[in-house]
Amino acid sequence: MIILVLLFVVGIPLAISLYKMLAVSTVKIAAFAIDFALVFLLTCFYGHSFIGTKLATGNLVYLIDIALGIVATLAYGVLIILLHSRLPKVSMVLNFFIVLIGVSVAYPLALDFISAVLKMLGIVKDTFTELSLFENGLWNKILHYLIIFILALPIFGSRIKYLNGNNGSSNEYSDGDSLEKV
Repeated sequence: MIILVLLFVVGIPLAISLYKMLAVSTVKIAAFAIDFALVFLLTCFYGHSFIGTKLATGNLVYLIDIALGIVATLAYGVLIILLHSRLPKVSMVLNFFIVLIGVSVAYPLALDFISAVLKMLGIVKDTFTELSLFENGLWNKILHYLIIFILALPIFGSRIKYLNGNNGSSNEYSDGDSLEKV
C-alpha cells in the first residue's frame, strides 16, 4: 500500500516532468538536427565518389569525406543565418519547407522504430511507417500528411525563434533581477 502511495506521489510527477523535458528537447533538437544531419550525410555520400576518391586513396578518403561533410554543414548553417537576416520572408518559406522535409523523413523513421519495439513486445504483428486508420488509402495519405504538417508547426516555431535570437537562454533570474544588476 505504501509503495502505491509513493508511486502516485513521486512517480507520476516525475514521469510528467520527464515527458515534458523529452518533448521540449526533442523539438529543440529537431529544429536543426535533421537537416544538418541530412546535409552532412549527403555530402559524405556524394563527396566520396566525386571528390574523396579523386584526392586520396586508402583510409584517407574517409577523413576527406568527414571534412567535406563538416565544411558543407557549416556552410549550410551560415547560409541559413545569412538568408534569415537578409531576406526574412523568403527565409520563413524556405525554413518551413525544410522543416516539412525533415519531419517527413523523421516521422516514418520514428513510427518504424516504435512499431519495431511493439513487435518485439508482441503487441503488433508487423512494423509500419504510416498509420492506417482508414480502409481507404487516400484518407490514410491525407492523415499521414496532416500529422506531418501538425508535427512541423512547433519545430518550425522553434527554428524561427532560434534564428531570431530567442533560443530559450535568458539572462534573468526567476525574481526578475538581471545579471547586469548583480
